[in-house]
Amino acid sequence: MKRKKTCGLCILVCFFAYCTAIAQSKGIKFSSDSLDQVLRSAKDQNKMVFIDVYTTWCAPCKKMDQEVYTDKLVGDFANSNFISVRIQIDSDLGHDQKTKLGYQNSNLIKEKYNVVAYPTYLFLSSSGELLDRGVGFLAAADFLSLMKRSLNVESNLSNRMLRFQQNKLSANDLLQFALETKKVFQNDSLSRTIALAYKKQFVDQGYDLKLKGYKLDSSLIALLYTFPELFSFKDSLIKDLYLYPSKIDSANQTVRAISYTDYIITRDIINPYLYNNGKPIDMEPNWKHLTETISLRLDSITAKRNVVNTKTNFYPTTKQWRKAALSEIERINWSGIKYEDLMERKRVNNMIWDVFFEHNSDRSLLKQAIIYMKKVIDSDLDDPGFRDTYANLLYKNKQIKKAIKEEEKALQAAIAKGESERITNFKMTLIKMRNGEDTWSYK
Repeated sequence: MKRKKTCGLCILVCFFAYCTAIAQSKGIKFSSDSLDQVLRSAKDQNKMVFIDVYTTWCAPCKKMDQEVYTDKLVGDFANSNFISVRIQIDSDLGHDQKTKLGYQNSNLIKEKYNVVAYPTYLFLSSSGELLDRGVGFLAAADFLSLMKRSLNVESNLSNRMLRFQQNKLSANDLLQFALETKKVFQNDSLSRTIALAYKKQFVDQGYDLKLKGYKLDSSLIALLYTFPELFSFKDSLIKDLYLYPSKIDSANQTVRAISYTDYIITRDIINPYLYNNGKPIDMEPNWKHLTETISLRLDSITAKRNVVNTKTNFYPTTKQWRKAALSEIERINWSGIKYEDLMERKRVNNMIWDVFFEHNSDRSLLKQAIIYMKKVIDSDLDDPGFRDTYANLLYKNKQIKKAIKEEEKALQAAIAKGESERITNFKMTLIKMRNGEDTWSYK
């Protein structure tokens, strides 16, 4: 029996080795030579160089190994046009000596080409000039397209950079170049420069929303949300977002005009007032003055909304928890709670747990939070987490018997859903409640 098992194991090992060899023969053949040797070989063979920059812990890198680099079409094209080499960036004491010797070169590659995400694909000429690059997992067809583009002198990144410098890119090419340099090069400065050129040429010259039925081009939406730092209330487009929010939202499913203009108001007016070098001011803000400032520039409703929302962010940042709770009550009184909306219920639950339950003991504040959470669980009877929050509020407010009853309901709901982690946590909470122990961590 033992001999048969051994033979079976040998056959199995040989089978997998055979499959691996077949896969490797169909895929990209990576050179084990140094990068300098690869460049020389590329020059001798009139080929380009493909560098796969990876780490051992990178899941997308492993997926590329398993699904893409073994693909026959990918392998055939790469082997015909490139000398391919792999550069491992991370270091480990367990790596072999050859890999360790390559650490110095890998760090030079990382710094020279600003590699900050993995996998990164670098396509070089035989002289070492960067022609193109890519980043992240790409399906075989997409990776094949990237390789083909890198060889195309009209469309690779190197050529587009030259055409950008010569001011020869079309509007669409210019924007796509800006978006791609931000993603692929991880170079905010370069992508911002390109995006700004696009904005000056094709947006600032005039974009009449009324004539377009308040419809924003997809390219403009991409610019707005990828490079918001380029826009302010000096731009006529932002003024239109402010003046016609409902019409713009109706015409554009992916745009929320008020949210966008509120972001700019917070960035350009509120944050400079509340923060110095990223740190909150060490005095109580003059909220009235801030409200009046925004009102004068825009309107009182916009001012009120933004100041109320800002308070709910500012006070937790400065650990002023009673004021944080009062500001949340002010916001709810101002804008209400959409209990029918699941995401809103989750937001309210998380806020109440953190601001009211964990960090406040004022019973008047706890009672108000209990009212909110009762409406939440009435709107969603099946969620164990919401009922657990409600029970803990009751417990902290000294309503012990009712709290235990509600926590038992939360436990039964968790059991019914098979939520093992919650079951364990709720059981521990019940023990604490029955023993008169605190269920909150903040003292």
